[in-house]
Amino acid sequence: MSSDQIRISYLEEFAALAATLNYSKVAKSRYLSTSALSKHIVSLENSLGETLFVRNANSVELTPAGKMFYEGIEPILDQYRHFIDEFKSRAHGKEHQLQVYL
Repeated sequence: MSSDQIRISYLEEFAALAATLNYSKVAKSRYLSTSALSKHIVSLENSLGETLFVRNANSVELTPAGKMFYEGIEPILDQYRHFIDEFKSRAHGKEHQLQVYL
């Protein structure tokens, strides 16, 4: 998977893991096994060519690259979620202006 093919769901999973640093909690909230979540994170790291997390037997923490990626991707994900909410509202007949942020 190249960087232009990164799944939004993987970015959302990354952001949730970066915020909680808890694979089990994120996997459960996303209806995934911890193994599937781990594979998604590894796929994202491979696509980016960067290690985002340091994994130990009992803990996980962000690498410097992971911190930088989280700080950059979180506002983009917020804008994406806002756009989807606005789009759904408008598509369901609610009249208000759709805003797109670039």
